[in-house]
Amino acid sequence: MATSTVTSAPGADAKAVAWMDGLCGAVHGYRLAVNEDAKKRPKSEVATAKTIGESLGRYAELAGKAVEELNAIGASAVPVGESARKSFVDKFTAARDAAANGKAKLEAAKAGDSKALDAAIEAMNAAQNAVMEAVDPVSPIAGSPELMAAAASAPKCKPTS
Repeated sequence: MATSTVTSAPGADAKAVAWMDGLCGAVHGYRLAVNEDAKKRPKSEVATAKTIGESLGRYAELAGKAVEELNAIGASAVPVGESARKSFVDKFTAARDAAANGKAKLEAAKAGDSKALDAAIEAMNAAQNAVMEAVDPVSPIAGSPELMAAAASAPKCKPTS
């Protein structure tokens, strides 16, 4: 998945830089944590109720953390920034809720219930699909020169992988 790149912009507004750093940190933080978790899982691991439940729990945790971080940065003074923030909050909230609900249903099911396992897999897909496009925090603010300058100076807007 491609993400926008920015170069340093001298003279960017400090509050806007801090806000963009928070936005980028939440979005990139989620993506990087999910990628790191995927690297840690054995490739030969067979999908079982336990592994799917653990994955759903981790997705719910990471998406919930992103929602908290996005809410913590507060509203943007720039309308396009606020629109982007709200869009990311909505996407990560949907992912969190889908994963948490899927995990809860799986845990409530009887052992060996294949329908519950199928539903858990569907919940995982729903969680992943909700944030499929939520990987680039910079492109949604491209219409704002102020926020683009801030993004260029915000350390967390420079993804590491």
